[in-house]
Amino acid sequence: MKRVLDDWITKAEGDYRAAIRLHGPGAGATHDAVCFHCQQCVEKYLKALCTLDKIRFEKGHNLLYLLGLLQGVNPSLELFRTEFQNLTAMQWMYGTWRFR
Repeated sequence: MKRVLDDWITKAEGDYRAAIRLHGPGAGATHDAVCFHCQQCVEKYLKALCTLDKIRFEKGHNLLYLLGLLQGVNPSLELFRTEFQNLTAMQWMYGTWRFR
């Protein structure tokens, strides 16, 4: 389990670094690329938390689904519901995802 947990964290941090680079001065990135990596970062951190707490999750990209799974063990994540909704909305707006 530790390796899977470490993999989720490593991937999340990679997406975070990508978003920072793309958003930096002179990067010229499109907003959809920055939003994509931000959403991916949050998704992978939430999956890391699920892994840590031994919560099974289905394949997918829905942050609110993952939030629902984690509410019982980490209710403080509810504070981020609006931000998770906004990231999800950005994905829909830019057409990056098609949630199941």
